[in-house]
Amino acid sequence: MNAAVEVARGLGGPPEATLFGFSERVGAPAAALATGALTHALDFDDAHAGGLVHATAVVLPAVFSVGQQVGASGRDVLTAVVGTPAPPWHTAPAASSRHTPPSCWGWVDDGSRARRRDAGVVGRDPRAPAHPADLRIVRARTAPAGGVVRPLWIDGLYVGRLFMDFAFTDDQKEFRSLLRSFVDREIIPVAREWEKEGRYPTEIVAGMADMGLFGMTIPEEYGGLDLDPVSFALVFEEISRGWMGVAGILGSHSLACRMIAMHGTGQQKNDYLPDLATGRRRTGIGLTEPEAGTDLQGIRTTAKLDGDHYVVNGTKMWITNARYADPLPVLVKTDPTASPRHKGMSILLIEQSLDGFTVSRDIPKLGYKGTESCEIVLDNVRVPRDRLLGGVEGIGLKQALSALEWGRVNIAARSVGIAQRAHELALGYAKQRKAFGQPIAEFQAIQLKLATLATNLQAARLMAYWSADAVKRGRADAQTGMAKIFCSEVALEAAIDAMKVHGGYGYSTEFEVERLYRDSVLMSIGEGTNDILRTVVAKALVKGEVTV
Repeated sequence: MNAAVEVARGLGGPPEATLFGFSERVGAPAAALATGALTHALDFDDAHAGGLVHATAVVLPAVFSVGQQVGASGRDVLTAVVGTPAPPWHTAPAASSRHTPPSCWGWVDDGSRARRRDAGVVGRDPRAPAHPADLRIVRARTAPAGGVVRPLWIDGLYVGRLFMDFAFTDDQKEFRSLLRSFVDREIIPVAREWEKEGRYPTEIVAGMADMGLFGMTIPEEYGGLDLDPVSFALVFEEISRGWMGVAGILGSHSLACRMIAMHGTGQQKNDYLPDLATGRRRTGIGLTEPEAGTDLQGIRTTAKLDGDHYVVNGTKMWITNARYADPLPVLVKTDPTASPRHKGMSILLIEQSLDGFTVSRDIPKLGYKGTESCEIVLDNVRVPRDRLLGGVEGIGLKQALSALEWGRVNIAARSVGIAQRAHELALGYAKQRKAFGQPIAEFQAIQLKLATLATNLQAARLMAYWSADAVKRGRADAQTGMAKIFCSEVALEAAIDAMKVHGGYGYSTEFEVERLYRDSVLMSIGEGTNDILRTVVAKALVKGEVTV
């Protein structure tokens, strides 16, 4: 039973009422949600970790506001504030007006059983218009400790405060601890030498498979972890703290798995997802071409239907996991004459065993080592028709973009991981390196760099997880674009500042910090260049799709 409905019934509300939804900016009317039975009332199934969802409703003869939040414990927190009928929502009541709210209580379904809660008293903020201070509050659970409180007003009445909790859930904290231990034990000690040798991190990949990380975006019914976007971001921050290139092995795989899970046919899901979840199979994404990067609609790879097969010809560039991707989702043009162009684009799931599929070369790179980045040639590759993702032509670009939204969260989190490691190395070196008889951390010039690095790191982390949280609630192109832009630029600045703190040693390949610089440069390019993403953000602002 909907908790809001139970509160209303407990207060003696009528069986029917007109309900008005309110946006996250309290007091900004959104739209009428329903008129009729209270069973059509507010639904909070989309409450998101670390965030706040709230709505306001008029239920004659009572006025109540309901807020729901998933806090540090991962359990729901519900608050209902109750009073008598108030003036119209758009009108602030006069200072002389008075409302005498009734004593009240409510039945609240907290997920285990309905429990009666007696009302408590909420004090009045001195800045508010004169109103009685004995408004009543029904609380399902105590809000989690810590966090930032947010005042809640109804028609000028200060009726209580809800917590905006920036803490991870207990499960997420445990998950982060597991990841961090793995990185400290299995990745950091070997990353510099293995990168120098050009060695593929086979043992690290096996360890990530044992942890189930190849199933991050795969539903549990197929053996995956089905992580929420915040936990997904956690993985990439922690792995990138150890070696960003290794995170790339998971990145392309996870995005491709998400595409198959979201858009694949039942047969495609059954054929691929169970093995992809365990790492027995791996995958990537074949989008970019020699003459088509940002402009994906400009691709030239074609797929011509010939009986029950597509004949595919073209070249793909910068393919992560190229030698291990089986299948590889490849963006092709099934109708090169279509207008607009995207209506002629589709995705085929191409297996490596097919004749004509060739990994032609490795692309030399400044950084992002540990994983491969390859060119793939497709020469008259005959792909069974049932390997068309989703079984429908003409929606391939849409399918790809749905994955790239998570990809920007991935890049933002990777950038935070790089910046975190830069912070650790710079701070550690400054405390142990001595000059003029004292640690260089005692010099103000070094302190300024350390403070700036730490401040920007924390801001980037909040931006990254804010964007991950937005993805859970729906389409979030602008939010993920903002996060990717900001975090990637923080990563580069952090790496450069960490090198400066190290002085001459920062330029030496004998120290880890120079790799952070080489890896950070890619973050402003991958998953959409920062300049392109700035145009995406700007268009969303102009259209009113996002506000800040």
